[in-house]
Parts: sequence; structure tokens; C-alpha cells
Amino acid sequence: MSITEILNKVGPSTLRPFENPQGPQAQGSGTLTHEEIKLLLAAEGDDKKLLFDKALQTKLAHLDNYVHLRGLIEYSNICTKYCLYCGVRCKNLKVDRYQLSDEEVIEWR
Repeated sequence: MSITEILNKVGPSTLRPFENPQGPQAQGSGTLTHEEIKLLLAAEGDDKKLLFDKALQTKLAHLDNYVHLRGLIEYSNICTKYCLYCGVRCKNLKVDRYQLSDEEVIEWR
């Protein structure tokens, strides 16, 4: 099966593998087999461009074409948890701890 055939199999809102109750081979089902997914992931050259074009079409069908930025203000890095993956966990004594007041957050620019 070619990249074009695989991409024609899925619609802009159906890029979810293995969800069709009729099975992954149902024509126009929007589902992909493992082999089809592997073929898409290995795409190069013109096939890769086709895949990226389909991804853009899918994105634009569901989202606008704007970049949304968001940020967060960390008032503090003082923590009482011991999450092994986290660099500011409570047991990490090498971290310089801080805690900002509301006024410091408002004043900071």
C-alpha cells in the first residue's frame, strides 16, 4: 500500500488507529494497521511531504492557524513531595529555595 492510499484511507478527523469496531481493514474506516503506521513513520522525500500536508489539513480542520502562548509564574520552588523525577523535590538539598510574595510577582517585569 502506498502513502497516498493510506492517507486517502483516513479523513481529517479520523487519525486514530484501531478504533473502528469493524476492524482496521474497513475501507474508509480511518483506522490504520501497525504496518501502515510503520510505513508512515518511515516516510521520506515526497511521501514525507504528503504526510506533513495531511497533518496540516487535519490540524486546520480542528484548530485555528495561530500560535497560542501561555506562561506560568512560579511563586515558589518549595515542595513537600518526593517525586524521584523532579529536580526540586523536597529531599534535594542542593536546590536554592525561594518563595515570592504577591507584591514581588506583581512588581517583576
